[in-house]
Amino acid sequence: MDRRTNRNFRIFTTGRMVSLLGSGIQNIAIPLYILRTTGSGLMMGTYVLVQILPQIFLMPISGVLGDHFNRKKIMVVTDLLSGMVSLGLAAAMVMGELSLTVIFVAQIVLSSLLCLFEAATSAMIPEILDKDELLKGNSILGSVDSMAYIAGPILGASLFGLFGLQLVFFIDGLSFVFSACSELLIHYVPQNKSTSKLN
Repeated sequence: MDRRTNRNFRIFTTGRMVSLLGSGIQNIAIPLYILRTTGSGLMMGTYVLVQILPQIFLMPISGVLGDHFNRKKIMVVTDLLSGMVSLGLAAAMVMGELSLTVIFVAQIVLSSLLCLFEAATSAMIPEILDKDELLKGNSILGSVDSMAYIAGPILGASLFGLFGLQLVFFIDGLSFVFSACSELLIHYVPQNKSTSKLN
């Protein structure tokens, strides 16, 4: 990889890893909080359902959106919005207004944003790497994704156990915002001509 390509790919993979880690942390910490505060396995199961449903419904159209809109902008905006939602949950908890309804609504939003983020970023690889670098790039990305999917729940359970849910929300919110800011530095030119008016 040349210097620009290497820099782009490094920022891209870091941003994706931070986003997936943040999602993984909250996705395990929130059910633990629900179980601790309500003692209800049913409510915990309902949360898991709420977490999955948006991805089921959005998956068929998320790739289409990525084909018609600038994927870098989708990446940045979804991370920024995820950060704002997480920080909003932290603020709600500080003010004593964190209810199950608030958690469920926030999770619908977060799951929807994650679905859009994953579809857009997965399709960006051929646009930031040359053809002869795709195999290596996809291999690295696969390893990063696997690490994030494994480490996220572990970190989430650990942070929740040690510091509680409020700090989890705060850390996640800041990490999403930091990731969005770093992604702005990616040099990205869409290859799909249909996106030229939406860049």
